[in-house]
This record gives sequence, structure tokens and C-alpha cells, in this order.
Amino acid sequence: MSGAATELPETDQGKAAISTVEVALLVAPGQAAGFADDLAAVVEQQLRRLGSDAGAKVHVVQEPMLGRPAPTMELVDALRQRLVGEGWDLAIGVADVPLRLGRHLVAGHASPVHGVALLSLPALGPTRTGQHARDALVRLLDEVLGEDCGDADNAGRTRRLRARLIALRDVGDSPEGLAYVLGGGHLRLLAGLVAANQPWRFTARLSRALTAALAAVVFALVTPDLWQLADALDVARLAVLTVLSVGGSAVALVLVHGLWERSSRPGARTQVLLFNLATSLTVLLGVATLYLALLVITLAGAWLVVPTTLLAASLGHPVTISDYLALAWLVSSLATAGGGLGGGLETDATVREATYASDGDDDAAPNRERSR
Repeated sequence: MSGAATELPETDQGKAAISTVEVALLVAPGQAAGFADDLAAVVEQQLRRLGSDAGAKVHVVQEPMLGRPAPTMELVDALRQRLVGEGWDLAIGVADVPLRLGRHLVAGHASPVHGVALLSLPALGPTRTGQHARDALVRLLDEVLGEDCGDADNAGRTRRLRARLIALRDVGDSPEGLAYVLGGGHLRLLAGLVAANQPWRFTARLSRALTAALAAVVFALVTPDLWQLADALDVARLAVLTVLSVGGSAVALVLVHGLWERSSRPGARTQVLLFNLATSLTVLLGVATLYLALLVITLAGAWLVVPTTLLAASLGHPVTISDYLALAWLVSSLATAGGGLGGGLETDATVREATYASDGDDDAAPNRERSR
């Protein structure tokens, strides 16, 4: 919707006053896009507290650049150029990748000189991400605007806000500025990256891998030779087969579909390393989730499809629950390997979307505007 904006008087310096505050909320496709409307509402609320008589328009824009590892200042410069080109007053980027300043990984960065703020969702951790993102965004706005958004409204703060936004419009492309750094550890960041990728849904998005795995289960359950092989293998051998099937399938998916990122830029190497670790863990956990699901399905299927008398006749001894468990264990390992082969037949784009919890084309979702 659109709202009427009240004209504001000129400042003491004689510069043109602002009637509407134009704020761009640029979000990476994926997890960040899911929080866009919530964060846009936070921006509107904070600007309303700072200047109740000024209109505010928040543009929600998907920006694929914020979903790829890059030096933090390179992202700041890119957002600044976008801000100047579009005529916005402030630009806030919400990234799905780590941010780094010097030797430190950070959760957020504010550049008051540029009128730009950056927030890394994964650095906020895997739990209560929405609440942490709202709190961090308020602190970043405080730093960019030079005001405390939580304070009570007063005429002095409104006047300073107007002057600050006018000054931001006249800022050049100087790289100088104050950095506002939020805390963020490597393990917390890595956990946030993996959680954002939703590994438990990985194989559900790969139809060919899932089909191949289930077909392997059906074939194995009606093959007496596999019943006897499961009975002959000890626990150690079955465990090794599990590790090889899960680990091998994960490695194959990463390598075949080019999920391992590379960068020749020193400033982005740590980000790329974390990105690759998160990718590897996502795929590994995704394949492990498939394995556990297959184990449950196979155990239930063996109990229903393979009668105890038939299994006992094939094995040559009385059957117990442990025999069914051994059969399900072996079949799950074989089916997981089959699923890995099926995943190799998926397109690179399909596997990337499954790995990074993307809903498809980066530009598919329309950009939006919010006004008050």
C-alpha cells in the first residue's frame, strides 16, 4: 500500500528536506527471504519511533549476491552503489553467508558513512533466528542513524534524523566509515549455516535419488541371497558398510555436482572454507537422514513381506528380531548407495536448490514495497 508523506522543513544548512524515507531491505534468496516481511516491519517500526511525521517506504528486494561468499567491504560497496543508483536513503543487506572483518567473523556490520548495514543470518545461530535477527537489526539501525531506536520520541531526535538522512544522500564513495561488529563464533556460525540449509529435507527434494533408494529396498527384500548375506555379516562389517554408503554418497554428490566452492581472493577464503564445511555437513546429514528413514521403512517392510517361516528356511535356523534388524541394516546401506547413484543423475541446479534450501530461480520471487 502507499501512504501520504508530510513535507519536512529545510535544515539549517539549506539543503532539501526529505518527505519520505526510502529504505531498501535487500535479502539473499533462501532463508533470508523467509524473514523479509518480518524484518521490513521492524525497520518501519524503528523509523516511526525516530520520526513519526516522516513517511517511510521499505523496498524488499531479493539480491543473489548476498547468498554467495564475498569480502564484507565488497558487499558494502556493492550495496552503496545500488543505493545511489536507485535513490534510496538507506540500504540493509541480509545475507545467508558469513561476514568477515579482518581476522574476525562477524554477525553484522554497519557503515554510517555509506548508509549501509549488513546482517549475516547464519552467524545468529541455529535457534531463535527470527528474534535474534530483529534484535540485531535494531542495533544496526541505531549505529547507521546515530540514534537509539529504543528511546522515547522527542523533537530533537526527529530533527537529527532528518539531517542525518539528508547527509547520507550527499556521501561520496569513500571507503572510510565506522564498523559496528556483533559477536559470532565459528561453531555458532557453522551451525547456523547448516540449519539454514535444512539438511533433514535434502533427499526429499531429490526425486531420482529417493526413487532409486526405494527401488533398491524393494529389490533387496525379495532376494533370498541378501537374507543369507545379512545373516553372515557381523556387526563390524555392517557398520563399515553404513559408513561407506553414507559417506561415499555424500562425497559423490558434492563432487559430481560441483558443490565445493573455490576462491582465489584472500579476503574470501575463510568464508569459502566455512561455506564448504556447511555444504559438506548439510549433504552428509541429509544422506544420514535418508539412511535412518530407509532403516525404519526396511525393517517394517521386512516384517510384513518376509514371513518368519520363509526367512528361517532360507537361513537354516530359528529367526529372531536380530535377524530382521541385520537384514534391514544391510538393505538400508545398499539402498543408500543406490540413492547416491540416483542423486548423481539429478541436474546440478536441482541438487544446489536441495542443498541450500532454495525454492528455485533466484529472480522468481517478485520484489515488494511496504509503505506507511
